[in-house]
Amino acid sequence: MRCVRCDFSGNGSKNNPGYTLAATYLVQTTFEAVDSVWHDNWTNTDAAGLHGWKAEVTLLRPRFEANTTAGGGAALYSTGSTVEVTDGVFEDNEATAQGSGAVGAKIHATSPGVLMFTRTRFTGNRSATGPGAFTAEAGVALDLDDVRWEGNTGKTAGAAHLLLGADDIVWGDLVFVGNTSSGKAGALRVDASDDVALPDLTAHGNSAATNCGAAVWVTALGTGERVVFEDGAWGSASTDNTPGDVLYGNECVPLRLPGTDTVTCTPSGCTGP
Repeated sequence: MRCVRCDFSGNGSKNNPGYTLAATYLVQTTFEAVDSVWHDNWTNTDAAGLHGWKAEVTLLRPRFEANTTAGGGAALYSTGSTVEVTDGVFEDNEATAQGSGAVGAKIHATSPGVLMFTRTRFTGNRSATGPGAFTAEAGVALDLDDVRWEGNTGKTAGAAHLLLGADDIVWGDLVFVGNTSSGKAGALRVDASDDVALPDLTAHGNSAATNCGAAVWVTALGTGERVVFEDGAWGSASTDNTPGDVLYGNECVPLRLPGTDTVTCTPSGCTGP
């Protein structure tokens, strides 16, 4: 199915307590949308805008705005789907009870799923208990390039919460500006089950309620885990995130002079500059 300049708006009602599916609900099918809009949809489960269940989804210049869910991924949710978004806008979406404010993804037993986002913006999304804009569980493959998160608000992370191993993600040129967490991870939380190298990343003006990790919180899950903050990977991070910049496990990593050193962290501590 191919859809050009389609408008998926006004589906569901916050005043209707009944079960409501996403405005676009896709099951084991192929779907392409160009210059289409998902606006002011509501559901009491995952995804008010678009939900793909083991589907193949391609979205070019989509706009997801003011969608609300009591589940997770208020705008877009993937269950074992392959989703490719290019030049997308996710703005003012909200998860009122759980999950992420804009995009969520989980694996299916026979299809782990892939999320690919290029030149996409997440702005002003909110979650009561999860990350403000984006989450993906372990096993979902991610390809994130030229993605900007700005002014999002959440609890587990201000912008994005990723659960992953080293082979799960390709990422670069990520920007986090003015995101806020009522817990740790003002911008990005990473739960890593294997070695992970953090990408090109710029973080300005993010804030968290804890005493560190205003930009990034990397949790330490296993004895074999190693996280590398690579030389030159931090762009203009570590300048004005409050308080602190990076929290690894329970250790605050002092990346005050970005682009000059490599810091390597294991469960026993961090070494570097």
